[in-house]
Amino acid sequence: MHGYGIKDPGRLILLHPHSSNPVKIWPRERFAALSDKICEEAGFTVGVIGGEGEAALTDDLIMAMRHKALNLCGRFSLRQLPALFKKARLLVSNDSGPNHVAAAVGMPVVALFGGRDTGTAPGRWAPYGNGHRVIWKDRLDSITVDEAFEAAIVLR
Repeated sequence: MHGYGIKDPGRLILLHPHSSNPVKIWPRERFAALSDKICEEAGFTVGVIGGEGEAALTDDLIMAMRHKALNLCGRFSLRQLPALFKKARLLVSNDSGPNHVAAAVGMPVVALFGGRDTGTAPGRWAPYGNGHRVIWKDRLDSITVDEAFEAAIVLR
């Protein structure tokens, strides 16, 4: 993990700001603000995960942060993600596959959902198991940075 700039995995909070469905993406500027708040107010390091194709988007996101997060996009294969999730503290993510991988290995997840139709509602798609927080509003952009931060701090 040190090869990726991860000095203390126990002080690492992961963000997954990506989704193949644009409707399921919380505004990137809010992810940037959340990352800064996590660093400033809770003293954690932030890492951003995603696929190789999301590295450039993540670079743009990280440029908007005052406290630069680690760009871990494309550095962990789907097979390697569980090992990362077992070491890091928690994941804050849009409604996407990494939520389920993290939940499967017992990592706490803050899952962000927006919309009311069955394709975007958490009833069926929320992380399985206990110890997770789901924030769900009619519109994903109605979720505030403070709401996401409070959910993350409760789970950490």
